[in-house]
Amino acid sequence: MQIEKVCVIGGTGFVGRHLCQQLAAQGYRVRVPTRERERAKPLFLLPTVEIVVADVHSPAALADVVAGCDAVINLVGVLHDGSELRGFRAAHVELARNVVEACRSSGAKRLLQMSALGAASDGPSEYLRSKGEAARIVLDSGLEVTVFRPSVIFGPNDRFLNMFAGLARVLPVLVLAYGSQGKLLAMEQPEIHLHPALQAELGDVFIEAALGDRQNTFILETHSEHLILRLMRRMRESHQDKETGLPKLTPADVSVLYVEPDGTRSIVREMPLNELGELVKSWPGGFFEEGLREQFGDA
Repeated sequence: MQIEKVCVIGGTGFVGRHLCQQLAAQGYRVRVPTRERERAKPLFLLPTVEIVVADVHSPAALADVVAGCDAVINLVGVLHDGSELRGFRAAHVELARNVVEACRSSGAKRLLQMSALGAASDGPSEYLRSKGEAARIVLDSGLEVTVFRPSVIFGPNDRFLNMFAGLARVLPVLVLAYGSQGKLLAMEQPEIHLHPALQAELGDVFIEAALGDRQNTFILETHSEHLILRLMRRMRESHQDKETGLPKLTPADVSVLYVEPDGTRSIVREMPLNELGELVKSWPGGFFEEGLREQFGDA
């Protein structure tokens, strides 16, 4: 069977980007679906790569994406079980089933499926069980199938090594926060060198270590709007009685002070929050656009 056009599902991820570069270099035409076009930016300059904005979790959209392709490569995987639309079953099992149906309807005979080392229906974790079920679905499809079962994949710009680098930087903060009880703890820039996503996660650490069993009090000198935005988000969710797994956060639990240099002195401005986690006064200079997710959640 001659393969000329390949659909790479999950092509904007770490493995997908490298794979698309290799396929393009070998002259294959490549189609990459993505819900957000900006995520495919590293692929824009590849001459034989077509970026299609589509939700691959929609069977109809997936069928349209696969149409006209000779082979399909499914690289989609999540490491954490999330919402109904983004959890293990949706990302691994249901997507694999929909990919098989899309291949059948479009006439694509060749399917490559990314699985994981130890994936099995009776695996020790939900992640491995869902990966095992997905592998069984594609192997029983009657298509020409290859299932890859790698261990950890790492390299330049991967999330694995970067995650542990971030953990190494944040470990002293975690030890101090969770290893103390009933203490007054002062920290200078606990977010330094951390990715913005991890800076936001620090907000949850401080909430738990302050209002949970540890009952610590923190004085934080921070330049991270991401950390503050997470506190604002949790305050809003507490007011709305949303379950977060964290102690409820109220305006009485947080005091935000903005220190502004003024010649030879500094001006300290109190920035109170209301029950919805909103600033009562405008933040000097405004917040970054990335703050919208923390302010409005996944809505």
